[in-house]
Amino acid sequence: MLIPRIVQEDRYQYKIENIRIENVLHRKYCVFDLEGTGPDEKHDHITQIGAIFVENGAIDYSRTFVSLVKSPKRIPPEIEKFTNINNLDLESAPAFKEVMRDFFDFIGDDAILVAQCGFEYDYHLLSNEWIRNEMMGVQLMTMDTKVLFAAIHPEIKATYSTDFLLRYYNIDSDDVPRHNALGDSILVARILCSILKEYKQHQIQDLNVDRELLIQKYIRTPLS
Repeated sequence: MLIPRIVQEDRYQYKIENIRIENVLHRKYCVFDLEGTGPDEKHDHITQIGAIFVENGAIDYSRTFVSLVKSPKRIPPEIEKFTNINNLDLESAPAFKEVMRDFFDFIGDDAILVAQCGFEYDYHLLSNEWIRNEMMGVQLMTMDTKVLFAAIHPEIKATYSTDFLLRYYNIDSDDVPRHNALGDSILVARILCSILKEYKQHQIQDLNVDRELLIQKYIRTPLS
């Protein structure tokens, strides 16, 4: 697998290239989501990490990860209400480095890390937390459901938000909590499986994008 590279970015969109995943239908994917103190990946901090595995195009509900993360920054009241994570919850939560050790053990050596809007928020926030905690040199295989969708639907001009993709694939979301790291990971895993099903229908065995993909950003607000 090649490491995707963002070649141009502004507030509203980015272009990404260097995309290749061999045997895309049968790879092992670790789908994850982050909750934070706010939408600013430069100055906010992670408060919760959730993840679940997808392998051979199916979700493994027996392999999940979820943990609160102690934050040096207090959660604003509106974010507490939005995520149902409050500052009292974080007082006894493990530190970021401790959670990362457990998370790396969970991911393993051969899984591709997948997020929704990952190249816009989650990977930036995660990278900034690594730097702040002096965890340099971490290298993981990463992908974004938005990029996977755009690779087969360049004709659809949208931000490919989570709600858009849930509607597009008619995915049920009533059985899991939203704005919860594990709950959202499960929904993103369902989106990933729907995308992989389309890849199978199009007989795509290897994803190889030899052009720059233009991705419209989802403009995040404190309550989205």
